[in-house]
Amino acid sequence: QEKIHEVYDVKATPISEFFTENGGAILTGLAIAGTMALGGSDPAECIAYGNIPTNLQNIKDFVGGTADKNGWGAPAKFVPLVVNAAFCAALLGKVDAVSTADALKAFAFWNLANAVGLYALPDKAMEGWGISNMAPIDVSFTKLFGTLLGTMGAFAYQLSDGKSAVEAIGAAWAVNTAMSGASRYITK
Repeated sequence: QEKIHEVYDVKATPISEFFTENGGAILTGLAIAGTMALGGSDPAECIAYGNIPTNLQNIKDFVGGTADKNGWGAPAKFVPLVVNAAFCAALLGKVDAVSTADALKAFAFWNLANAVGLYALPDKAMEGWGISNMAPIDVSFTKLFGTLLGTMGAFAYQLSDGKSAVEAIGAAWAVNTAMSGASRYITK
């Protein structure tokens, strides 16, 4: 994670480090899910296995006390771990009350909704985690993380809607490109 800060010539903060690691987990998950989808695997299973790197990162953050060390609220400590674990279980058919198709759609909407919040209202979104007074670099990394959630959400939504793996990957990267471009040239 130090390298990404060097590339952009910025000083790391707890928020930028947190989102760098968690963003890397999402990108790794997209690679796993995309590869599985291209190989013809079940869409819910693709997303479940693609969410494992995020689950592992959530466990690392929980066990390492990331939220506590940084003085963040309880939502930052518990919500990512609980929500992602529940989604993985539901996507793998381990939750009888929820079909894998419904879990896939819910996962997509959850990611897309969080993407919009983190991207459009980064300060307000982070206040929900007990984080306020973010530095400009923190706002940028919050928006970047929102972009990555939007990328995963778009991919999952397309799969849930019956689109091919190639169409889902294309939609995911269209969202990523649009949000990244807007960050660079419009909202800064």
